Amino acid sequence: FFERPKSIRKGANACRNWGFKEKCKGDLIKFFDSDDIMLKDHIKISVQHIIEKNLDFVVVDCQNFDENGLRERPYETNKNYVKITPMEFAKFQNGWITNDLMLKRKFAVQIEFNEFIRDVASEYQYAIKLILLTDKGFLLPMILSHRRIHKESLIQNMEQDQTFRQKSLAEIKLFTAIYTKDLASSELI
Repeated sequence: FFERPKSIRKGANACRNWGFKEKCKGDLIKFFDSDDIMLKDHIKISVQHIIEKNLDFVVVDCQNFDENGLRERPYETNKNYVKITPMEFAKFQNGWITNDLMLKRKFAVQIEFNEFIRDVASEYQYAIKLILLTDKGFLLPMILSHRRIHKESLIQNMEQDQTFRQKSLAEIKLFTAIYTKDLASSELI
């Protein structure tokens, strides 16, 4: 365990960036939130797909849970049929949460989590930049993690307050457009 230095901003995105830059040594990168659950063989299956299919990244599936048990998936897309393109991700035709992604270091060094946006949907700008850098990824339709939903979480606030939801989505899209402007097509921006 590592404690976030006081000089590093609070929040998941800042901690992910700091942990990757300062503590991570591996060739394959896996971000995972401490209050979520990684199911058996999550790492093994992800690594196998990257190696056997010569991929740059792999994405598994996830299911939300709370004190009442299992709930919906974070992104209700059919991973058997979606395309991995920046536009499909931007339109929420495909999607994943940070916990679902494993990628090669050579791409992770080119991407950062935006530390100034709310942590909800922080994977949006990260994933779009990744897909702009490489489309050699695979969406594996296997639920291999469970994401905890708290009563006070940003996800809950977005579900209950549509104004907050629209503001958060607009903020994420604006920051993503700025972040990817050198790589993205004008249509995507």
